[in-house]
Amino acid sequence: MILFAVGDEAGEQGDLFAGNLKQWGYVPSAIAHIVNVAQSSHRGETVRRAAEVLGVPYTEVNVEQFTERLFRCSARSKPFSKRSRTAKKAR
Repeated sequence: MILFAVGDEAGEQGDLFAGNLKQWGYVPSAIAHIVNVAQSSHRGETVRRAAEVLGVPYTEVNVEQFTERLFRCSARSKPFSKRSRTAKKAR
């Protein structure tokens, strides 16, 4: 599972966020962060710290780079099969 996080990271502590993901059984293989910080706000480090604690790859894009076209492509992607290393057709 790849976790897509959206926001400014100005919420809970990253260690707590990582612990909650583990507790709920949602430990991702990677975290993709869509950074969206209001002009009058500040950026925290919740998501980056959680990725560090979980030991998973982390990448980020600015919200302006995350276009509707990219979202549509992601939404249409096929399930991935670890066995065949190719996408399977959705049933």
